Amino acid sequence: MKNFKKITFLCFACLLLFSSICMATNTLSITEDNNSITAETPKEQESNPTLSIMNSDLYLSGDEVVVEQPIDGNAFIFANKVTLKGEINGNAFIMAKTLNIEEPAVIYHSLFAFAANITMAGSTYDTYAYASNFTLAESAYLERDLKLACNEATLNGFIHRDAYITANKISMPENAENLIGGNLHYTSNQEISFPEKAVTGEVYFSATKVIEPTIAQKIGSYVMKFAIVILYMTVVIVLATFFAPKFINKACYVTKKHPFSTAGIGILALFFVPILAFILMITGIFTLIGFAVLIVYALVLSITLAILSMSIGKAITLKLKKPSKGKFILFSFLSASVIWLLQQIPYVGGFILFFTFVFGMGVFVFAFFSKKEIEEAQ
Repeated sequence: MKNFKKITFLCFACLLLFSSICMATNTLSITEDNNSITAETPKEQESNPTLSIMNSDLYLSGDEVVVEQPIDGNAFIFANKVTLKGEINGNAFIMAKTLNIEEPAVIYHSLFAFAANITMAGSTYDTYAYASNFTLAESAYLERDLKLACNEATLNGFIHRDAYITANKISMPENAENLIGGNLHYTSNQEISFPEKAVTGEVYFSATKVIEPTIAQKIGSYVMKFAIVILYMTVVIVLATFFAPKFINKACYVTKKHPFSTAGIGILALFFVPILAFILMITGIFTLIGFAVLIVYALVLSITLAILSMSIGKAITLKLKKPSKGKFILFSFLSASVIWLLQQIPYVGGFILFFTFVFGMGVFVFAFFSKKEIEEAQ
């Protein structure tokens, strides 16, 4: 199939274009001569036990990353689990599911962390963190400020200056003294009681504000969403009218003649494609192809409303005595508007949205990859 070959070629082109990106998942070794990073097998590590300082920025991604070597630069890390044991003479930018900064680790500049679970036992300068659970171990030392947003924070280590925390729960040891050398500014659902000597400075509390929008604001929000969605759908419909008329004819045909097959293909594509993309991404070899598949999937999912609306609009237009492109665009626009408004109905809207995704995805797959040319007369 021509279209399938084009997509395959595009994916491999992306793979070749970005093939210079280094993704390391094993234990890392840094060589002094060219400051490069290589993934070594256990035998290679035994023959090369000496580790040198890396005099450049560090870029890593993978499933599990352990950094033990001194880094004379910044560290940029994206992984499922990250463990820091060495020194970083720069800033550390880390995104992970689990982040552990062990006691020997030192970050001489700022830490920017986004993770589900963060445990800090080492030392940092300024710390900016977003997490579900944040633990500052007893051995941890923050030279300057902590700026944290999380669900639950456990503070056992020392913060030299101020702490700015937004959390539902903040815990400290009952006998804590001078854990925070400056002031504590915290925002929570309710006021929290801290040990009397835990904070050297002042404690400032701000209640979490829940602002309920007015009726006018709600109506304005719906109008804005409607305008954005319909504008996007209109652009897609107009482009398809002039550049993909055969696809529109096929979409109308498969919706009328093969509704159950279309729904079945849509359900399979809706759930199977992201699973396939995830499998490709974790292989390491086809990671970029997996990303490409996921991007195409998201793009098609975003235009399922337009695809379904064009199918309906085409069916209505063909029943008129004098069908035209203008009438097709008009009826497709009206169909998209009605479907979107139905999606906003409480309880029922969720089913209509799912129906739109299933049929839109099914029509796209069925029509796009169909070999048979379906003429408008049919």
